[in-house]
Amino acid sequence: MTKILFLVYLYLGYCLFVGIHTFFIYGFEMASNGFMRFVNVALLAPLVAIMITRKQQLKIFINIWLTVACLGALSGIYQFMGGDLSALTGGYLASRGETMRFMTLLGEPNVGGMASSIILLAAVYIVQNPIWKIVTAFVAIVLLVLSVSKAGLAGFALALLLIVFLQFIRGNRLIRIKSKRIAIFSVCLCGFVAVFLLVLTFSSSVVMNKVRVYAQTAVTAILGEGDPIDVSPSLVDDLSNRLFAMTSAGIELAKRESSFYLFNVMFGSSFGIAGTAAEEVRGPGITITAHNGYSETYFVGGVLMLLLFLVMLFFVFRRLWWLSKSDDVFALLLASFILCTAFMMGYPIMSTIFVGSMFWLAIGVAANRSIAHKESLS
Repeated sequence: MTKILFLVYLYLGYCLFVGIHTFFIYGFEMASNGFMRFVNVALLAPLVAIMITRKQQLKIFINIWLTVACLGALSGIYQFMGGDLSALTGGYLASRGETMRFMTLLGEPNVGGMASSIILLAAVYIVQNPIWKIVTAFVAIVLLVLSVSKAGLAGFALALLLIVFLQFIRGNRLIRIKSKRIAIFSVCLCGFVAVFLLVLTFSSSVVMNKVRVYAQTAVTAILGEGDPIDVSPSLVDDLSNRLFAMTSAGIELAKRESSFYLFNVMFGSSFGIAGTAAEEVRGPGITITAHNGYSETYFVGGVLMLLLFLVMLFFVFRRLWWLSKSDDVFALLLASFILCTAFMMGYPIMSTIFVGSMFWLAIGVAANRSIAHKESLS
C-alpha cells in the first residue's frame, strides 16, 4: 500500500457511499448507472498500481492507446471525405458554424480534440522512430482540426508550452537523438510535408475548401468573433460560463432538490443530480450538466469528495514531478496529467473513457508500489 493508492481506494469507496446514497433517493437504476459512470475508468488506477511492474509494460499500454487514437483519426478522415459511420456513431450529428463535427471511434468531437495534445506529447517523448513520430504528430493534427474544439486548441498550445518548460527544467535532456537521427528525422519531416502539400494541391477544390473552412471556424470559435449561438462564445466566455454560471445554476437546482442542503454541501447531492447518467435516467432540465469535472465532483459527493479528489491530485502531481526529471515516459505522464486537470475545468475528464484512461493511468503509475519502493520501473 502506498499513500496515493490508499487515496485512490478512499475515492472509490466514497463513490460507493454516493451510490448507496443515490439508491435511497432515486432507486437502483440511477444508483448503478451513476456509480458505473464514475468508477469504470477510475478502476484502471488500482489495476496499474498493482499489476505494472516493468516500464516495458507501461509502454505497451501507451502504444495500445496510440493505436486506438490512430484508428479514431482514420474514422474521422473517412467521414470527412464523405464516408458513413452512422451505424457506429448512432446517427450523431453536431456542427459549429458551417463545419460538421464528427463523432469518431474515440467518442464525441471534443474527446478527439483533447486527445490530440496528449498524442503530440507522446510523439515527442516516447515514439523513437522518425517515421512514426511524423505519423503520430499527423494523427494529433487531424484530430485537432476535425474536432473544431476550443479545449483541443487550448490544450495543444498548453502541450507545446509544457514541452518547452520540461525541456528547460530537465537540463535539455528531453530529446536525446544523435546528429544522424536528427538528420533522418528532418529529411522525413520535409518529405512528409512536401507530399502532404502535393496531395492538397492536386485534391479537388471541395476538399481544399473544407480544410480552409474547418481552420477558419476553429479560430473564430476560440476568439468568439462569430455568432455565439451558431459558432459558440469565445474560449474565455465559455470557460467563465462553465466555471461560474453553470456551477451557480447547479447549486440552485441542488437546493430545490434537497430538503436539508447543508448535508448535501458536505456529503453531496448524489449521482442523481449531475452528469450524463443522471440526465439519461431522469431527463434534462432536472439535472445538472456542469461541463466541469470539479464542480460535478462537488455536486455528487460534496465538499468531502472534492477535497479528497484534490488531495489525491496533489500527491500524484508531486510524485510524477519527481519522476519526470529522469525519464521521458514519466515526463509524458506528468504533462498528460497536467493537461487532463486543466481540461477538467470544462469537461468531466475523470469519467471519459479515452482521455480519462490516460488520466487514471498517470494516477495509477504514481500510486505504483514498484515506483514507490524502487523510485523507478526497470
